Formats: sequence, structure tokens, C-alpha cells
Amino acid sequence: MFRRESKIIQTVLAGEGHLLDLISKGAPLPQVLDKVCTALDLQVGNVVSLVQFLDDEEHTLHTIAQSAAEFGLTAFSCSAILSPNGEFFGTIETYCCVPRKPTASENQLIKRAAHLAALAI
Repeated sequence: MFRRESKIIQTVLAGEGHLLDLISKGAPLPQVLDKVCTALDLQVGNVVSLVQFLDDEEHTLHTIAQSAAEFGLTAFSCSAILSPNGEFFGTIETYCCVPRKPTASENQLIKRAAHLAALAI
């Protein structure tokens, strides 16, 4: 039982209580999403995350990937942000300094960040 609880604790995004408080108080969406990405970046380490909306014409996936490559970043993860009924809101994209794939616990953190982003949206 202790191992299971320990694993659950590890999948909670740092500062999640504060993030949920901001969401419940109706904080501006850009502020909340920035804090979700920052929490993910700090907890995973050596990554930078952003939220990409479906209708965001200013930042196409190609432009973001190209800019990331110019700064020596590689794609680390891209996770869908979905509503409870499965509606696609966008993605949370994460780029890393070194080419690698997320670990199982990092994947759980990314999923949690996408869930919090969906709640905010």
C-alpha cells in the first residue's frame, strides 16, 4: 500500500494545489497555462513547455519546431489537451536540451499538466 501511495504522490505536479486554486478563482487563462507549463518544466528539468491551441495561426507546429531547433532544443513530448467529453482543445508541447524520451513518471506528469490545462480551459 505504501508503494502505491508513494507512486501517486510522485505523479502530482509541483504546486498543483496552487494551480487548482487559480483555476477555481477564474485567474486569466494565459497566467494559469504559463504556471502549468512552468511547474512541468521545473519538475521534469531541462525542458521548456508551451500550450498550442488548434486555432493558433500565429504559432504553427512547424514554426515552433523550427525555432526550437535554432536554440538546440528537440521535441520531447506532445500531449493532447482534451475536455472531459473528448473535445480537442490543443496540445501541451515540451522540448528538451538533449534528445531523449520521457520516463514513465515524466509521462504521468505531462498527462497531469494536460489535465490541469483542460480544467483551466
